[in-house]
Amino acid sequence: MGDFVMMDALFFVKKLAGSMLTPLPLFFLLIIFALLLLVFKKPRASSICAGIAIVWVFLAAFPPFGKWLIKPLEDRYPAYAGQSVDVVVVLGGWHETDTRAPVTSVLSSYSTFRLLEGVRLATINPQATLYLSGYPGFTDRISNAQAMKNLALVLGIAADRIHTVAEPLDTYEESLYIREYVGDRPFALVTSAYHMPRAMALMRSRGLSPVAAPTDFLGKDNGQRSFFSYWPSTGAMNVTSAAMHEWIGYWWSQLNGQIVE
Repeated sequence: MGDFVMMDALFFVKKLAGSMLTPLPLFFLLIIFALLLLVFKKPRASSICAGIAIVWVFLAAFPPFGKWLIKPLEDRYPAYAGQSVDVVVVLGGWHETDTRAPVTSVLSSYSTFRLLEGVRLATINPQATLYLSGYPGFTDRISNAQAMKNLALVLGIAADRIHTVAEPLDTYEESLYIREYVGDRPFALVTSAYHMPRAMALMRSRGLSPVAAPTDFLGKDNGQRSFFSYWPSTGAMNVTSAAMHEWIGYWWSQLNGQIVE
């Protein structure tokens, strides 16, 4: 029991730290620091800190900056090319159940994209099992795996083709559960394109043979530009946040020895 509580506490701390190292929380931390410097009679240092905060929040919301950060992640693996597989693994994301929401609205946008791509691959490979992974989060009554299964059933995937795993808390733990299930068989790995490099590295470090099937591309670029391609926006900040989260997550996994290259 004590080990479980400690693991849960460490996971919470890791999640909290990860959420703080994203654009908006960093901006607020800099502003709070600037105010503290002002309280301690350091106006020059306070002005510099506030200036850095303003420049940072503009940069984070500037579309080309987010695309510059996320492009190396999303360009690493091409889209699924029709390889035959017996298992289609969809990595967990986020969801929130609400009595007002239909089954199509329970999953977050990126979880929905992942599930849709998983269903597409399961349709291409009618012999394949659709493996859905994801824990309940801190407050929800059902797991992310179950939330994805509910939508997959509506989209026509038979219940006996779906395998759900609700225990893994992060991608590293997912790799351990997947290894138990697939062994040395090749399998399609479905996750967001910006998350794919870390996911593939974690899977391969466990001796697995994943076939990348990236989806949910945030840095899409059709080569056309307009005024709004350079106008700061919350959407661009979301791209910057996702990229920062993934770069930090990749380096963290390397430091912990979870990724062996």
